[in-house]
Amino acid sequence: MSESQQVEHGRGVWFVYDGDCPMCSMAAHAIRIQQRCGPLHLIDARRDIDDPLLAEINRRKLNLDEGMVIRFEGRFYHGAEALRFMAQFGATKGWFNRLNRRLSNSDKLARLSYPWLRAARNLLLKVKGVGKLDNLKDRENPLFQSVFGPSWNELPPVMRRHYANRAYRDDVVTVAGSLNIHLSPIARLLKPVFRWTGTLVPYDGKDVPVTVDFVTDTTSSAFRFERRFEFPGGAPYYFRSTMLPLGGSEVVEMMRCGLG
Repeated sequence: MSESQQVEHGRGVWFVYDGDCPMCSMAAHAIRIQQRCGPLHLIDARRDIDDPLLAEINRRKLNLDEGMVIRFEGRFYHGAEALRFMAQFGATKGWFNRLNRRLSNSDKLARLSYPWLRAARNLLLKVKGVGKLDNLKDRENPLFQSVFGPSWNELPPVMRRHYANRAYRDDVVTVAGSLNIHLSPIARLLKPVFRWTGTLVPYDGKDVPVTVDFVTDTTSSAFRFERRFEFPGGAPYYFRSTMLPLGGSEVVEMMRCGLG
C-alpha cells in the first residue's frame, strides 16, 4: 500500500491548517474530536509540505488561504464546512469546542461567521509579515505562463525567457539596453512627487543605459522589477516595483507607498 493510500484509508480525522496563523494553530491544538471518530492528526501546511494529503488537497483545488481543510472517512471539509464539522463532531469539553459549537451549530451561521474569521486570520498574518500559503500556485512553470494563458506558447522565445521566473523560486532574469525618456511639462512639475512615491522615473535622457533584474524568491509569488538607470553626470537611479498576479489574466503592478 502506498503512503497516499495509507492516508486515504487511515482511521481518524486529518486537520490541515496554516501553522503561521495564530488563530489556525490555536484551533488545531484546542479542538477535541469525539472518541468515535478516531485519533486527530494535525498537518501544518507550511512545514509538512511533503505530506501526501497536501498533494491531494491541491489536486482537489482546495485553497488553504481560503480556509482550513479536514478529511474524515474519505470526505474533505473546507472553510465553513470544516467549522461545521468541528461543531458537529467536536467533543463537548473545552472552551474552544463550546465556542465553535455556538458559532457553527448551523450551516447558515457557519457561512455568515466564517468570512469574519477569515478576515481576522488574514489581518494577523499581515501583522506578522507572513505571506500567503498559495498552495494552488504552480511552482514549476513560469509565473506568467498562467497569466498569458494559451497565448504563452505563441510568444517569441525571447519573451518567454523574459518572463521565465517561477513563483516561490530563487530565480533572476537580467536584461539590459537603453531608453529614451521624455517628461511632459506637467510631469516635470511633479518630479518631487515621482521621487517620493517611486511611481515614475523623474529624469529625462536619451540612450540612457538601463539594467533590469526580474526577481522571484522562495517567500512569495511576487515578481519584482529592479531597474537601474545610468543617467550621465549623476548617481544611478533605482526604480523598483512588484507585479502581483490577481488570478486569470489579471495582474497589478505595485509601486512604493502601496500605489498600484
